Amino acid sequence: CVFINLGQCGNQLGQVFWREVDQWHKRSQLGATKDVKTRFPYSTLDGSLPCVLVDTERKVVAKCITSEPLMRRVASDCVFTECRGRGNNWAYGYSQDVGFRFQDGRVPSVESIAEQVRRMAERVDCYNGTVLLHSTAGGTGSGLGCALLERLRDDYPAHLLLSIAVAPFASGETPLQHYNSLLCLSWLQQYADAVLLFQNDLILKHVSKSAAKAGDPLGTSVSVSMEDLNGHISHTLCNSFLPLWSSERKRSAVFSEPWELVRSLCPNPALKYITPMHAQSSGTWEQLFTTAGHQRSAAACRHTLCLAVVTRGNQVSMKQFSDSTNSTEKRLKQLYRTVEWNPFPVDFYLSHEPHLGPQKMLTVLANSAHIVDYIESVLQRAGAMYKEGAYLHWYERYGCGKETFEEAFDTLREVVSEYSRLQ
Repeated sequence: CVFINLGQCGNQLGQVFWREVDQWHKRSQLGATKDVKTRFPYSTLDGSLPCVLVDTERKVVAKCITSEPLMRRVASDCVFTECRGRGNNWAYGYSQDVGFRFQDGRVPSVESIAEQVRRMAERVDCYNGTVLLHSTAGGTGSGLGCALLERLRDDYPAHLLLSIAVAPFASGETPLQHYNSLLCLSWLQQYADAVLLFQNDLILKHVSKSAAKAGDPLGTSVSVSMEDLNGHISHTLCNSFLPLWSSERKRSAVFSEPWELVRSLCPNPALKYITPMHAQSSGTWEQLFTTAGHQRSAAACRHTLCLAVVTRGNQVSMKQFSDSTNSTEKRLKQLYRTVEWNPFPVDFYLSHEPHLGPQKMLTVLANSAHIVDYIESVLQRAGAMYKEGAYLHWYERYGCGKETFEEAFDTLREVVSEYSRLQ
């Protein structure tokens, strides 16, 4: 697959993700014999990273490349930057690359980026789809991201599109974030095959609790940086997407790309939002499930379409987990209230990795009606602003009128309706 790091959020997150992928690869090679040594995950034919770096300002991409040696493996013809930015405005980011045509002969950004994606698709062994890392709040991640998603759907209709979207803090990052999130989520519903949605508020809560000292159980004195938040998202992505090994002696990969998870978690094209929960420690599996459960709020009172549980550990710990999968499945069905008509709502993916030592990693990915809480909050906040006509002129000047907003509201209301029917 091809990864696209889009905007400030996508590039900073992508930098942390690829760094962790590299660390995982080096650790997995320690003590391995020649017959089980593996190549770098997601490698390309020419050895470059299967990644396209995109931002409408140069400083973030330049810093990623200069500060992270691994990012220098990104092909030079797969880096796209500009100097104009997108002003944290979805309409500006979208219209500049779809409805707007430059009079001086310049090619719209989405045309250049689509060409770079094509070049990268030719470098990978087998191109099955594209993964976008982006934010739903900014102008580049949301606006340009939606324009690019729309273009990729037209160019590659048979390939999968996975959006790894980061939702902003509810307290506010930009005054236009609620409009941007509304429009971005609407486009994701129309053009993406699956949306792995990370909410900054939930991640901050989880990271704060994990970093809290014993004498400070509430974590009120713990300082959490954006690097910590990106680190948690990266842990989740690596545990979910990296190759799984079936046993310690015969290390055959079960899968090495995210598409198996997409097919497992999104059987209904109308229900495509995946909520991730992740925990890792040297404690028991019971403790990890409890820690991951802290990231959930009202999920217990809503139904779930399907679940994927990804675990990694050494031979002893994975044997313990394997022996208890039946009881674990029953408990998860009750906890997440899986729909009765789905005979196999829980999929387990186990990986034996000796290099982890006592460390265990657990990720639970849920396609659940729990996402309704967040979508309804976006509808409520954006609706309140829209009712008063706040900031609409910033969107109308770039061709995003009331009709576009009304369609976005209707799309997300339909998503809420579809998830509410789960029972």
